[in-house]
Amino acid sequence: MINKDKAILDLFEKELQLSKNEIESKTNIKGSTLNNILKSLVESNSIARFGQGRATYYQRVYKE
Repeated sequence: MINKDKAILDLFEKELQLSKNEIESKTNIKGSTLNNILKSLVESNSIARFGQGRATYYQRVYKE
């Protein structure tokens, strides 16, 4: 796992859900880099995406 991926996943240890803007402000990962990482984490079922547009937020998925 890449350090930036881990930094994002670590945020969910303290927060149940986070918006893209919250993730960006806490990690300083910006723009398309953040979009690509979030997309990758969703595709790998590490996080789940809920909502649409400005109401989109992410939650950590814990595997059993």
